[in-house]
Amino acid sequence: MQAETVQAFRRRFDGEPKVVVRAPGRINLMGDHTDYNQGFVLPMAINRSVWIAARPIPQHHIDVYAADYNETACISLIDFSRKESSWKSYIQGVAWAAHERGMEMPGWQGVVLSDLPIGAGLSSSAALETAVLSVDLVMAGIHMDPKEMAKIGQYAENRWVGMKCGIMDQLASCCGQKDHVLFIDCQSMEIQAVKMPTEIDVVIIDTRIKRELASSAYNVRREACRSAAEKCGVDSLRDMDVKRLDQCARSLDSLLRKRARHVVTENERTLEMVNALRDYNVEQIKSLMAASHASLRHDFEVSCDELDHVVSCAENIQGCFGARMTGAGFGGCAVALVHRGTVDRLTQELLACSRQQSFPIPEMYVCRAEQGAEIVLHRGAV
Repeated sequence: MQAETVQAFRRRFDGEPKVVVRAPGRINLMGDHTDYNQGFVLPMAINRSVWIAARPIPQHHIDVYAADYNETACISLIDFSRKESSWKSYIQGVAWAAHERGMEMPGWQGVVLSDLPIGAGLSSSAALETAVLSVDLVMAGIHMDPKEMAKIGQYAENRWVGMKCGIMDQLASCCGQKDHVLFIDCQSMEIQAVKMPTEIDVVIIDTRIKRELASSAYNVRREACRSAAEKCGVDSLRDMDVKRLDQCARSLDSLLRKRARHVVTENERTLEMVNALRDYNVEQIKSLMAASHASLRHDFEVSCDELDHVVSCAENIQGCFGARMTGAGFGGCAVALVHRGTVDRLTQELLACSRQQSFPIPEMYVCRAEQGAEIVLHRGAV
């Protein structure tokens, strides 16, 4: 993708970029809808990314061309009175968030190119935020800790875009480690790298059901969790276990009980999944993934028929160590852990199983744990 991004820049701007950056998307093996509850998550950065090739300009704006959309944007770095929409809002939001922190960012022109499917639940928005901020920082000559970068990306998405996401997606894109998943405590921001067993291949199953989270029930779920924590007298659902949830059950209606039960049990499953991966305990991995998907489906109600179908198909294929939806849900992707060497069988049998329904035929690809955001080209002083 680096060569393609540079070529796209040359065609667009008739010159050479000074900087090329890459910021990966992510999948999550366990711990969905727990990050904004200050809980535990287990994502990994993947080898599909947002790329930007850029060079500085003397004007106080960002002149950007999104090759995937064949669209342009001119984002002011001074006047934020007019809100952009669509993909442009993420770039503008990062510029605004940096401005709010008192950071003066120089202008630049660039090309954005991605091999991340949009709206598939693989955090293309967080990858775009991270890539844009990476360019901003290089242009300004600023070094920033990856965790601080993640906070700016989350702030932009929460306050500017209006998507009240947790910190997981941005942390995964900023802090990913090659061949490892990240065990993240979203309360302390502590990150532990957990080696992926070499016997396991990770397969993304894209249902091709797109969703727009900012206009979906995502924010409603977050509000339900906040309400449940308040009624149970805790700062967040992170502070509860199953016993304490049972004790405050009378304070919650049936819907809030279900929402809280998912978060509390998902935190426990995430802790168990870390040990299962370290021990290469295949039976426990499969059991935990099945329980997680069931909880997301029934208690949190963020799955859909297409996700349920591909997960059910995958679970029954020999060599599959477990499958579940991944990400916020309402469409998007499932993830399957597969014994290395059996991916072709999984793909063929899953396609055959999928054809039994009138759903879109899913797209599948093997991914690997990749390094987080990085500057892959920097031609001298900018």
